[in-house]
Amino acid sequence: DVFTTPIGMKKNRPGVLVSVLCEEASIERMEAVLFCETATFGVRRYPVMRSKLERREHDVLTPLGTVRGKLGWRDSQPVVFSPEYESCKRIASEKGVALRVVYAAALRAFESERPASA
Repeated sequence: DVFTTPIGMKKNRPGVLVSVLCEEASIERMEAVLFCETATFGVRRYPVMRSKLERREHDVLTPLGTVRGKLGWRDSQPVVFSPEYESCKRIASEKGVALRVVYAAALRAFESERPASA
């Protein structure tokens, strides 16, 4: 994963922080890309730990169509549903509605299929 963050550098110069998350085996290759493709003279690195939910794919049926998503859970906490962006985007384009409308419909569909005791 790569993401950028606008930052203020010394002497009030604007800058961009490039953050790269990669497996340990890829560090040297990623640093080579950064040194080749940017003007940086140095790279700071440190290990990062990640906690994640158990997950599996799950589809919900909405009035607009079937939306793909993922279920996530951990221990005895409630299951969460996250609609997939590309699935929502496709349906929004096909139906001529806003992306947020499809996303909201998917969440409502998931809530309506959840047992009342969950």
